[in-house]
Amino acid sequence: MRARTMGMTLAQWRAIYAISRAQGATQRSIAEAMDVGDVTAGRLVDRLAEKGWIERRVDLDDRRVHRLYLTPAAGPLLEQLSMLGEDEQRNQLTGVSAQELARMSDVLDRMIANLEQADMPLLTPDHMAIE
Repeated sequence: MRARTMGMTLAQWRAIYAISRAQGATQRSIAEAMDVGDVTAGRLVDRLAEKGWIERRVDLDDRRVHRLYLTPAAGPLLEQLSMLGEDEQRNQLTGVSAQELARMSDVLDRMIANLEQADMPLLTPDHMAIE
């Protein structure tokens, strides 16, 4: 909600952050980093470009590919978003000790490892039907 006061959605915030971490990335790689589809990422990139926060540049080796870069206008925005994120994190972690946070991180890491190692069958449309 606080990001909205800056004229930005949470999804746009995530996209700006992803692009800032990978200047020159393709739209597809940003979509993968955000775990969203290509169409969703395309819409986000369109909106961010319209606002002047990012720009697309044609790849010199492959004219079909566009690379994403932050514009100078995004600098102050990133600073504000960073401060907002730090403030939100402080609010979320109020009353949580460093020991509790470390334990939680360990548990989440184990859960992720379990999911990555799980031998889960691929669901087909037949398996997803609700009776």
